[in-house]
Amino acid sequence: MWAVPKGCAEDRVLLCAHGGGYIAGSMYTPRKMYAHYAKKIGCRALIVDYGLAPENRHPGPVNDMAKAYQWLLGLGITPNHLAIAGDSAGGDWPLRAC
Repeated sequence: MWAVPKGCAEDRVLLCAHGGGYIAGSMYTPRKMYAHYAKKIGCRALIVDYGLAPENRHPGPVNDMAKAYQWLLGLGITPNHLAIAGDSAGGDWPLRAC
């Protein structure tokens, strides 16, 4: 889910992961918080709805976030214009998985 504030820089993205211990939560719960972050920063925010356990066992959610990161790179977003944000378990995924 994209949060795109008016007048934001289209080439800068905040990649966001929701919390919930990889078993609960969704991209809808923190969307307003991440939209406020994006507005304050002046960029777009991509809020990822990664797969949850037990259907998506580890490292499923981590891989989903890594795929989102790779997808953004494929769109032409450069790593120096990409920041990562997460709360609770959403803040725990390792960038090295990318």
